Amino acid sequence: MDKKRMISDAAKEVGVESHVLRYWEEELDLPIPRNEMGHRYYGDREIKLLKEVKEQKKQGAQLKEIKQMLPALLVPQEVQKEETKVIPFPNEQNQKMEQFQDIMIKIVGQALKNHEADMSRQVGQRVAEQVVKEVDYHFREREAAEERRYQKFDEIVRGYQKSRAEIAAAQEHHRGFFRRRKREKD
Repeated sequence: MDKKRMISDAAKEVGVESHVLRYWEEELDLPIPRNEMGHRYYGDREIKLLKEVKEQKKQGAQLKEIKQMLPALLVPQEVQKEETKVIPFPNEQNQKMEQFQDIMIKIVGQALKNHEADMSRQVGQRVAEQVVKEVDYHFREREAAEERRYQKFDEIVRGYQKSRAEIAAAQEHHRGFFRRRKREKD
């Protein structure tokens, strides 16, 4: 029968603090069952999963990676359930066939687990590459917008300088005109 544990007992069994179990539950979206009072309780399945999460953390995996690996971490439990459903073979080699079937189930379970880790790494790399491309694209867009802004500012400054030069030339022309007329009158 599945033993039910409160969070403090589960934390001791897994070898972490209670707050770590709550954090993992939240970050990994773990479906931890609750009793009628709303308190968490941990069965053998949850303890096994949490021990595997701890092992993955010990090996250096981040919670994001572990979250992607969760389906693979659950596969061995599902495979174990399947092990009890051995297909009977109608001959005297039942025992050998059962052993063969057990071995195949374990091999397939391990292959799925290994494949899931590789796939999560590949997906992570592709996502990272896409993020880098997006950031680069937005950076280039921002630089182009900034360049357009500086060009517009340059045009305004040049227009202002041209206007000032025209005003100065007009004032000089105007002064020269009045100086000539003043000389003519004298």
